[in-house]
Amino acid sequence: MMEIMLISVSTGVYSIDLIQPESRSVQPGQSLTITCRVSGYSMTDDSYATGWIRQREGKAMDWISHQWGGGTLRQNDDLKNKFSYSRDTSARTATITGQNLQMEDTAVYYCVRYLKMSGILLYFYSGILITVVSPFLATSTGPTVFPLVPCGTESGDMVTLGCLATGFNPPVVTFLWRKGSTPLTDFIQYPAVQKGNVYTGVSQVRVRKQDWNARQNFQCAVTHAAGNGQASITKPRKWWSFSMWCTLTLTLRQLGSAPGSSMEDNGWIDY
Repeated sequence: MMEIMLISVSTGVYSIDLIQPESRSVQPGQSLTITCRVSGYSMTDDSYATGWIRQREGKAMDWISHQWGGGTLRQNDDLKNKFSYSRDTSARTATITGQNLQMEDTAVYYCVRYLKMSGILLYFYSGILITVVSPFLATSTGPTVFPLVPCGTESGDMVTLGCLATGFNPPVVTFLWRKGSTPLTDFIQYPAVQKGNVYTGVSQVRVRKQDWNARQNFQCAVTHAAGNGQASITKPRKWWSFSMWCTLTLTLRQLGSAPGSSMEDNGWIDY
């Protein structure tokens, strides 16, 4: 078993980007392939290795495999029959395929870069949550989608809008935003939170205040394996008619935002 030492490194020169979304779900017995693309170093430089590790909830981090630039492949003996590793040096991609995945394989999987430096391994990583969901334990249901608008006036030139998706399972959901037919990219998607047998997720988008005040229409589309949902958001004509919704208590803190932040504190309403 390989001993793992993690050193936090922040750099804009080296990067590892996941080609997949940030989370995916499979059922027990299924296979799954995940791929990352690297930049800032050569995958054929033997000073570096690219590979995969995983972090299961409440468990020590597992090393899965890595390959040095010169071609030497190292694999965890306990996992090599479950996970196979491949790379494409011209495309700068590293891929693992998991076979016969089970509930205990639910984890965050990290694509990593190792650097030989005085015997220390440095990791530059990005992660994808893989959830193995038993069809006998969870019923697949699609989301119900609600728009969220700011309750009052925001300072500055931008306005933050929100989109609330509730009642879905499994927890993998994707938010997309548009203004008319134009895709919007300045948005955040928070991790889904479980309550009972279903999940809730929130996304926020920043839009120009002049577009909001002009009552332009914004659309939030939510994609899920069991069905899709959408909501349209336009600035209400009369704020007072929506004041009853200002007591919304769903907290962003529960959805992975900064401690102490909530929709109620931020003056959000749904309508």
